[in-house]
Amino acid sequence: MASVHLTKDRGGLFRVRVMPPDAAPPCPVVAETHVGYLSACTALATAGKVLGLAVVDETKGRGHGEA
Repeated sequence: MASVHLTKDRGGLFRVRVMPPDAAPPCPVVAETHVGYLSACTALATAGKVLGLAVVDETKGRGHGEA
């Protein structure tokens, strides 16, 4: 099932991706990198709404310096 995922890298960057990668058109929808959790969540919600896909926050809300 296609969905939009939010993950957090070890370096503190947040990634917004459509999974599987071929589930969305490649031109307007690309993987995004965000420094802040709020920015990433906004992108996550927007992508999910526009594409009509479920959203999955794999960070469990840990956007404020938590590991």
